Amino acid sequence: MSRNPFYIGKPVPPEAFIGRIRDITFAFDLIAQKGHLSIFGGRGIGKSSLLQYLAAPQAWEAVGYDFAGTLVVLLNCSFINPFQPAAFWREVLVNLKDKADKDALLQTKIETVLATQEPGPESLRSILGKLRLCP
Repeated sequence: MSRNPFYIGKPVPPEAFIGRIRDITFAFDLIAQKGHLSIFGGRGIGKSSLLQYLAAPQAWEAVGYDFAGTLVVLLNCSFINPFQPAAFWREVLVNLKDKADKDALLQTKIETVLATQEPGPESLRSILGKLRLCP
């Protein structure tokens, strides 16, 4: 009896993810250029699976990138209720702070921003700029 290759109602684990080479190549090209990527579509088409794959170290290694020192934040916006821009940016920063558990400087900068201003895109730019990760 063969194993069912489909994962119903949950993302495909990165080790079982196959195909979508064009999407993966496009996403990593954007990452290499410090670009932005928006993924949208109907339920069940594989958005979460693709995002989890892109966040996996083995995906980075497969395309020749070093994952060491990389911080990937996956944020499900459906949990931000009611959805408001400041709540979105707060979630981005809190999740980034949690992922940066080995970077005390980054955590301190995020804590300072969260304590002193209403979060927005400029908050993230400010933090990344101080760390020389963003112009």
